[in-house]
Amino acid sequence: MGLVMLVSLAAIFLAIVVQFPLGGEGAGGDGHRAARAVRRLHRLTLFHTTLGFMALLAIVSLAGVIVSHIIVLSDFIEEARAEGMPLREALVHAGLVRLRPVIVTVALHGVRSHSLAVEGGELWHPLTAVHIVGLLCATGLTLVVLPVIYLLFAEKLKWIK
Repeated sequence: MGLVMLVSLAAIFLAIVVQFPLGGEGAGGDGHRAARAVRRLHRLTLFHTTLGFMALLAIVSLAGVIVSHIIVLSDFIEEARAEGMPLREALVHAGLVRLRPVIVTVALHGVRSHSLAVEGGELWHPLTAVHIVGLLCATGLTLVVLPVIYLLFAEKLKWIK
């Protein structure tokens, strides 16, 4: 889990560097740009809300949903490979089998959370915003990125047998 957090922080840092380049300024740079980048990290701009306690609580609960989807997809891949299915075919098969449950979970949660995000007040607004956006992003991670990483580790690096 520590490695995952480290990779996540590195990706966030990379996104900040790409989004807010220094543009050829000296080593001192423009101090207000860095401060502005940090402040923008604390805003969920799509929903115009801050990253407070409820949003952090949503991130923790969202991590559980994402990990659950990843574990189940990985299990389907391993079962297909244990039955003798080639790696690429097992990845496609597992992705297709898990497509409907993941999409239904995300769609249902997004529809149910939308009214709470719009009319729930200041307390629920950050939580539902993080859940809606997080689940949409997690869908792509679960169904696209995980199989690609699995293929890389199994076929190219030979770390997974």
